Amino acid sequence: MLDHAEEIVRRASNVIQAPFGADLGSPPSPLPDVPVTAVFLVLFFAGFVINLILFSRNRGNENHFLISLALSGTYY
Repeated sequence: MLDHAEEIVRRASNVIQAPFGADLGSPPSPLPDVPVTAVFLVLFFAGFVINLILFSRNRGNENHFLISLALSGTYY
């Protein structure tokens, strides 16, 4: 019975392989990381500007939506 279990473990260990490419916890490399980070930085800055514009427009209309100010504060 134990020999059968050992055979199953041996076959399973031959099938399982390490993933190819970048995985979590691997050292950063410039090629995939810099462009992706730049895109997220642009999106983050665009969110800041949009929330600041919304708050300014609402404040001009005497509407004080504090959620727009709070969201702009989290971006800052």
